[in-house]
Amino acid sequence: MSRKLILGIAIIALLVAACGEDEEEAAPATTAAPATTAAPVEEAPEEVPEEEPEEPGGPYEAMIRPAEQPWKIGYGDGLSGIPFTDSVTDNINAVAAEMGVEIVYCDNAYDQERTVECSNLLVTQQVDGVIFANWIAGTEELIAGIFQDAGIPCVSYDGPHPGCVAFGPDNYNAALEAGRYLAAFAQEQGWAAEDTHLLLVWTPDVPVHKARADGARDGVRESFAIPDENIHDIPTEGLTDTLPNVTTWATANPGAQHVLCFGHSDQPGVDCALALEQSGFLGNAAAASLGASDEALVDLRGRSDDESVFKATISYFPERYGQYLVPAIVDLIEGKTVPERLIPSVSPVTRDNVEQLYPGGELDETAMGDEDEYQAVIREASGAFRIGYGDGLSGIPFTDSVTDNINAVAAEMGVEIVYCDNAYDQERTVECSNLLVTQQVDGVIFANWIAGTEELIAGIFQDAGIPCVSYDGPHPGCVAFGPDNYNAALEAGRYLAAFAQEQGWAAEDTHLLLVWTPDVPVHKARADGARDGVRESFAIPDENIHDIPTEGLTDTLPNVTTWATANPGAQHVLCFGHSDQPGVDCALALEQSGYLGHAAAASLGASDEALVDLRQRSDDESVFKATISYFPERYGTYLVPAIVDLIEGKTVPERLIPSVSPVTRDNVFDLYPG
Repeated sequence: MSRKLILGIAIIALLVAACGEDEEEAAPATTAAPATTAAPVEEAPEEVPEEEPEEPGGPYEAMIRPAEQPWKIGYGDGLSGIPFTDSVTDNINAVAAEMGVEIVYCDNAYDQERTVECSNLLVTQQVDGVIFANWIAGTEELIAGIFQDAGIPCVSYDGPHPGCVAFGPDNYNAALEAGRYLAAFAQEQGWAAEDTHLLLVWTPDVPVHKARADGARDGVRESFAIPDENIHDIPTEGLTDTLPNVTTWATANPGAQHVLCFGHSDQPGVDCALALEQSGFLGNAAAASLGASDEALVDLRGRSDDESVFKATISYFPERYGQYLVPAIVDLIEGKTVPERLIPSVSPVTRDNVEQLYPGGELDETAMGDEDEYQAVIREASGAFRIGYGDGLSGIPFTDSVTDNINAVAAEMGVEIVYCDNAYDQERTVECSNLLVTQQVDGVIFANWIAGTEELIAGIFQDAGIPCVSYDGPHPGCVAFGPDNYNAALEAGRYLAAFAQEQGWAAEDTHLLLVWTPDVPVHKARADGARDGVRESFAIPDENIHDIPTEGLTDTLPNVTTWATANPGAQHVLCFGHSDQPGVDCALALEQSGYLGHAAAASLGASDEALVDLRQRSDDESVFKATISYFPERYGTYLVPAIVDLIEGKTVPERLIPSVSPVTRDNVFDLYPG
């Protein structure tokens, strides 16, 4: 099978995998050994839309605790190099380290042949259990069978596989929460159920949408008995159908007093709210949806309850998957009972908590990290421009969140998005780029991660005279948007310097360790940034600055320990890790070497190995102090204004960099509630 075809199939798999297929109700979990941390997960009720879901026998708790033995856990990564899967991998590594188990890694690479090869390799390496992601539709039995034939327990995420525990968000349950929120809102307003209508916006041909619509309906009716005749399906074929279809319903139902609306995702939810506002229901309607995407966050931040019908979006945090996955596979290996399906908890994001859960300031005027203080302003464009958008790879949560944000901001600015999925494939990326030119777009936003094709793709747009903005990968002649490694590390260095000064340490008595891999250019930029950030205000002498070279993530602990052993006279130590795992491991090595109270470590990424430490241990217990975070899911708030500015002839810097900020024990629960 060609890679191009495989990728296409995989995208379909992602869309249907989370649909919550009917499964037998899982047995209650056996209580695990005493734990240091608990990540609660719900057992999935059977999704029988016409009946109330049964209450589970009790919540299974995924306990982060010392394993009975240093088990070997196979991990088949869905596709490395994508921020979504990389954050899952980082969290798996962090939790595995806490539990004292070994991760045996293999990248399934979003490819059928590679996934089979990885699965067999993990079996050959005699792993005790397997965590994996496989999004190639139709291969579920094949992959699961490899582990079952070898007698190896398995946990899959974001795609159920027969015989393996399935972990991932449940569409019915997430929508159930949205329905419950809408019911509570209606009751707070004093609306009578018989005078209230419920609109369910969903696409009938998409199974996941049916589960969501059913969940929303059941969530509302748990406590707010809207009669059957007041519940209305609003069928759509695409995201642009919601506004006209809801408007049509409102026109046909002038006598409706109050309206609740559920959107299967945030764009339909926001559009339903807008249609109801335009139809005169402001103050007598409420809308909610799923995803915590930026179209919802823009509304929640930018408008008050008195100005907007949109009230809430339901959020879950996939980047924290490891907190569930690793304990679950360890429990299986140790013979404990784990439900057949594990579902992470979800919660509403409203105007009351949006800034705590998704801090981002004012989205209509977002400053870039550029020396000229360029501002990407969300405003009405001077014309209804057509913006080509070459999606890096649809169906991956990271890119989907970028796409959602681009669509939301484009709608606000009054421009049209002409979409094409580059599908992480060279032929398809060339085809999409030429297609966008043929469709005479006014400008292009795109992601292309095929190494060596940068000039080829950028040249297509330049030859056509079309301005372009690329993200997460610079292309010659296009504005490049994405986090800057040097600047992010600069912030880490500044944080470490401030920490040292607060402790009253003298610069000449302090050593700075820079943990990075010399063969990786991005690591060099990070190490340089951290060094410069420290020395801006804390003049550590050259002889006290030490590179700690590594070849892989597991090298940090022994290499820092070796340095500490060789430098027994060092009074104070600052440590920078090129990413969070090295940062946390450097801190651990310094603690074990007797530097607790005389050392501080910081790193980049806001990955879960860092968040776990910041949440669970105090400053007195841990050398690790901070991680630097940026929010790639908000890219559209920069990308769309930038391309509109280019089209309108305004000056845009060649490089745009989103702001970054430290996550510490003081703010971790506000920025990353867990």
